[in-house]
Amino acid sequence: MSLTKVITASVVVIAMAVLFYLMTVTIEEIRIARERLTDLLVPLLKLNLWGFLVGVLLEWRSIRAVLTDSLRINGMLLPAVLLTILVFIPGPYWVEWLGLRDSFMMNMLLMSETHLLLCVVAGVLMMRSLHGRTRSTTG
Repeated sequence: MSLTKVITASVVVIAMAVLFYLMTVTIEEIRIARERLTDLLVPLLKLNLWGFLVGVLLEWRSIRAVLTDSLRINGMLLPAVLLTILVFIPGPYWVEWLGLRDSFMMNMLLMSETHLLLCVVAGVLMMRSLHGRTRSTTG
């Protein structure tokens, strides 16, 4: 294994650890904001951002390719952008704006666990749509 690959893998692992630390801090901020009945917008947006960045880091090869090669945009860009917009709107605001609470889509967006997973998926899709890669090419 080359030194460059070791350094790259180390940077990705450290960045992931930092993002997971930031997630735990932000989850605590959300808990405190709920107890104090203060606005949740900023902590929820931060948590969404950390999840999105985890998804981006999962596609670290695409990051390197986008930075060193030219962009190769594929057909996944529109769904990736739409999902990214969708997940960056915190769940409680969907209920406030649309008044929907008992549909599958609302439950998916309101549950913090599934919402965070959708943020990660949005990050992965965004990187794959910018790199042009649609499936894993290992080996």
